[in-house]
Formats: sequence, structure tokens, C-alpha cells
Amino acid sequence: MGRDKANKPRRQRGQVLLADIEDRPMMTAEEWAQAAGHALQTSAAGLTLFRSEVPGLGDVDVDDYSGVDFADLAVPTVLIESKPQMVKLRGGSQVVDGQVEAAVHAGMGRIPATGAVVRPAADWGLHLAADGRMDLRLTGGPHTLPWARLHGEAGPQWLSVAQSLGWVLCLYGPHLGVLPPGGSKTYTPEERLAEIAEARTIGRIAGVLVGFHTAAPAGEG
Repeated sequence: MGRDKANKPRRQRGQVLLADIEDRPMMTAEEWAQAAGHALQTSAAGLTLFRSEVPGLGDVDVDDYSGVDFADLAVPTVLIESKPQMVKLRGGSQVVDGQVEAAVHAGMGRIPATGAVVRPAADWGLHLAADGRMDLRLTGGPHTLPWARLHGEAGPQWLSVAQSLGWVLCLYGPHLGVLPPGGSKTYTPEERLAEIAEARTIGRIAGVLVGFHTAAPAGEG
């Protein structure tokens, strides 16, 4: 996965980048096009869970503008782990992840180190195909971009809640505890917590409530 963990202490890396998060320049049109192209051409790994099952998200709230308090309710969540794309934005001094910056540029919110409220963005949607595959899509421009194609299956309870709500909590970035580094097969909760916490500290997780869309049954529109 090309993770940048080796030979750099967590605290040092976080301190260097944290101060730069709020001052990062907006992407230029050319930079955004390059990042979008990278997203379309590379695979992403997806994991469907409920928010309560993801360590390190206890302080992440959701607001779907319905007035419902979801603090103690089941929130269907998809972790989409992108491949790192380390770039230096024009006018910036720090190296950032181009995929996360592009997602933020297109309407996602950055998940900070502590505390967050994630809200909808109309241009993002998660589409469930008849074969069980899911695509994260970005609309609103001249074309619909299939931003990430996810493999794997969501459980029936997750699907039921997602369909009932009509949206899911989507977290996007290169360090979400989905694909373990070093060839190991699974993450421990402690390892996933450490990775998510570090990614939040250095501004490399974006989040949004995405509309959840299911494929029409065969024979329908």
C-alpha cells in the first residue's frame, strides 16, 4: 500500500502536518483533474461496518438534517481505503495525500483529530449493483465519475439499515485500517484504532454522508 510509516515517529509526523491542515491551499483545476484521474485508475478497498464497530469514531457524529439524534443509533458506515497519492499542492509547503484533498475539494469534510460532525454532500452517492458490488460516485459535473469501485459483500442488517435511512457514513483515505500493511491478513482493533487516530491527526481522512442507491430489479427502469 506504500504507507509512509517506516522510519518516522508518529508524533513527529503529526506535529509537522497538523499545523498545516487548516492552511492548505485549495487544489487548482489541474491538480484536481490529476487526483480524480488517479482515483479512477486505481483500486480502493472497502469495508462495511456500523459506526460503533469502528474504533476511534466515538466522537464522530452525523447530521442528516432530519433532526434525529443518531448518537446511540446504528449508523451504517463504509470505510474506503484509497491508494496513497503523495503530492505538494501549488502554493503549499507540505506533502499531502492528493486523494483526500480531492475528496475535500469535491464536498467531503475533513475528519479532525478530535470531534467531528459529518453531513451530506449532494454530489456523492454509494450505488449497490445487482451483483452486490458497490461504487462510490461523484456527480454534479458534466459526467458521473465512478470514484471508487468496492469489492466484498455487506451484511443483510447493514443493507437493511442503509436502505431504510437512504444514506451511509462514508470515510475515505489511505489509512483506515482496511488493508493491513506487511502482508498480514487482519487488523486487530488496536491496530485499526492507531491507524485511524494517526490519519485523523494529520488530516488524511475525509468523511461525508452519501446517498445509498440500490439497483432496480431486473425488468424495471
